[in-house]
Amino acid sequence: MNRTMKTTKSSAAESPADKIPGSASREKPARRAPSYGTAAGALLLTLVLFLCVMLASCVPTSNGEIGTLRVPDPEGGDDYILSKVELENAYFQSGATHPSLSYWMKRGDKIAVKWDAFEFDWQREGKTCDFVDNSSGTDCQVCDYCQAHQIYGGLPCLGINSPVLGPGSLKVIANLGFRPTEITAKVFEFEQAGAYVGSCSNNTTWPVPTIEPETSGLFQISSDVGVTAKGPAEGKVKIHLLFDGFKPPVTSYQMVEHIEVVQPPRAFYKWEVTGDQFWDDNFSPTLRVTKVRVLKGKPSMDVNTGRFKLDETTVTVLRPSSIILAPAFNDTQSALSGTNTRCFADPASEDGDIDLRSCRTVFQTNCPNCSVTATPTYLPANQEQKLTWFAEFNPCQGCGLCTPGTCATGAKPFTLADGEILAIVFTVEIA
Repeated sequence: MNRTMKTTKSSAAESPADKIPGSASREKPARRAPSYGTAAGALLLTLVLFLCVMLASCVPTSNGEIGTLRVPDPEGGDDYILSKVELENAYFQSGATHPSLSYWMKRGDKIAVKWDAFEFDWQREGKTCDFVDNSSGTDCQVCDYCQAHQIYGGLPCLGINSPVLGPGSLKVIANLGFRPTEITAKVFEFEQAGAYVGSCSNNTTWPVPTIEPETSGLFQISSDVGVTAKGPAEGKVKIHLLFDGFKPPVTSYQMVEHIEVVQPPRAFYKWEVTGDQFWDDNFSPTLRVTKVRVLKGKPSMDVNTGRFKLDETTVTVLRPSSIILAPAFNDTQSALSGTNTRCFADPASEDGDIDLRSCRTVFQTNCPNCSVTATPTYLPANQEQKLTWFAEFNPCQGCGLCTPGTCATGAKPFTLADGEILAIVFTVEIA
């Protein structure tokens, strides 16, 4: 049986920062154990709960405070007090791409708001719970609304069948820039129970809430009532938005030396996607890499975005002999494996003129129609396979075995001064 609670309005003296609108009243109604005795009753309950989620009914509508809001124990013990409300592993995800802390998208792309659990954590009055492993116990109840079996009344959800909170309780905001600021704009607000359940990562039934960013910046899940977003992403994502008709942006990544035992001897440098559960960067499939350059210089940081870049005053353009794209690469493989994609440089160009729209798969053979579609992080065939990029510096490219420095078509020789590193620089365009 669902519990009914009196509707009250918060007074002007109450602090909205600590409230959970739409929760139980702090009055103590008479305790009554729920009972669903027949199959017909269970079916009716299922239908009622479906309507609860669809219409945000069957839930309390009064205000209550985290730390003081109480509901009776359906089994007759002391009351439970709402300790906290948490979103476990809250994050954003663009389509079917791997979850990331930062996304590059085009204007019009949408990104989903997700979490693994939506928890109301209750502790019995006079007791203390740490909720370390998010499990329920004698005096501690964890109601996860992403687990459908927990909405049937009793413990651990205490008869509250839907996590509807109220205006301002849970929303997505955009910051002015890539750091948290006092200037924000609300871009989405959770108002119906279906939206809360739709954001559950195990959801296969409800529409998934999405936002359509209109500008670049830091987007985050926010609450006026103390709901916390937990997990590696902390309910945040940096969005880099591309617009039709504007100059395409470039993004840089530091390369490290990679050892390959081959003849003639040559240097390899690589960059590989970083991060596991959450990649540090990812890209919408509506984008692609065009121009690829390799530079050397001293590391720096973009003051606006906080991203890695090279200090422009120290940059030198390099000309590798080729660029290699290797999906799902591991150190037991060779960068020169025939399954990888290789684009040769033009030795007559200062930077090698490497462009994936016209990848030279054969040395010194221009191929205007040899297009390779890739983002910096994956190939379209498998968006979950991390992509590793290699810069090959073969001093004897086109000359067979040679003495380094004598082959005019070989990679441009270079040395690294103290503090200098290599970076691969991608031009990213709308596909």
